[in-house]
Amino acid sequence: MSCLLTETLYMDIKPISLNQCYRSIHRSKKGTKGFVTAIKSESYRLFEQQMEVNLALQMEKLAKIAHFYKNGENFMTCNYIFKFPRKDFITIAGNLNKRCADVDNLVKPVNDCLFRSLRRYKKEMDDSCIVGIKAMKIPHEMDCHKIEIEVQLRDGLDGIKIF
Repeated sequence: MSCLLTETLYMDIKPISLNQCYRSIHRSKKGTKGFVTAIKSESYRLFEQQMEVNLALQMEKLAKIAHFYKNGENFMTCNYIFKFPRKDFITIAGNLNKRCADVDNLVKPVNDCLFRSLRRYKKEMDDSCIVGIKAMKIPHEMDCHKIEIEVQLRDGLDGIKIF
């Protein structure tokens, strides 16, 4: 498989955990079991707006990815790096802070925002074309959060490296 294109997107934004994206509302009528409705949280709506602004600043890269993408012929791999301020990532004792979000819960909200932006350039783009994801959360010295996404557009499945 050859790599047709690699683009790296940079966002100065605090990632949101999937656990914070929705809130559940239990609804029931008298005498019934009822049902649960999931509603987007206010913090997720704000995150989506911030992601939209950050991605709009990189529209040339998004347009390039969409231009080379051919539905059903191309596949994507995405590498996510979530950078956290060291003080939020590591405790005073030097251990990993358990309050720092799980890395797998950070990917989905960012991925959904990325593909919502890509669909503006090519309607048929969705995250079903992703065949591989790598994700890391790491500390850094700056007192801010950052997200980096490396998107690779590939022309087939041959040669995909399995970890």
